[in-house]
Amino acid sequence: MNYYRKKCRVEYNYLIFGILAVLFISIPGSALASSKSPYESGFDHGYEDAQLFYPSERYINQPGKGPEFHTSEFMNGYYAGYAAYEAATAGSSEYDCSEGSDGCNGNIYCDLDDSGDRPCYDRFD
Repeated sequence: MNYYRKKCRVEYNYLIFGILAVLFISIPGSALASSKSPYESGFDHGYEDAQLFYPSERYINQPGKGPEFHTSEFMNGYYAGYAAYEAATAGSSEYDCSEGSDGCNGNIYCDLDDSGDRPCYDRFD
């Protein structure tokens, strides 16, 4: 009977060690997966969404993924990514979006340079 107790104890030790190993390996992996800032994540999603023809396929139009579910930092990145793709591929018209200007009514804002200028692109051009 002593033999079976030792065998069970050894098997439980392996099981516990295996579970702990999986937990310790998966925790750093999940931290790496979320290492982007909200702005960077939004930019990536916006850039990808701008490439999709059907609005229903876009990330931002999926249930639980709309603007109301994201921070303003994420949405600023999303708009910047969307505008960056359109500017790079469609030759979109650039407007003056300096502070206080209303040249960008309803358009997507995008901080593209370090000078403090805020160019934007009309997504309907």
